[in-house]
Amino acid sequence: MQVIQPQEAQYQWVLPQAGFRCTISAMADQRQPSVRDEEELRLLAIAEACHSEEIAASDLLTNPHQSLLYAEYQRLIEELRAKRVKGHQSRIALKAHRYKMGLERHNFK
Repeated sequence: MQVIQPQEAQYQWVLPQAGFRCTISAMADQRQPSVRDEEELRLLAIAEACHSEEIAASDLLTNPHQSLLYAEYQRLIEELRAKRVKGHQSRIALKAHRYKMGLERHNFK
């Protein structure tokens, strides 16, 4: 009779799904909560909302409830493009605000 010894548990690091939500979370966690100002919190909220709208528009385009006419398909593509541009602009505004706050913190006005 052969005795089978339990093997050691092997652990793997599971990285979170890379994506915008992780990026926003990383951007939010990058600074201490006491350092954040109202403008940064407002810009973070806008970026999160833009991302949610983009996900919804993308889902509607890739998984339509019914078959789409070409004109409707084009309209959905334009809406998705506009939401992506708005989200990109909100992330740029957030990065610019953080850069400005970093300069002010180091008195490099």
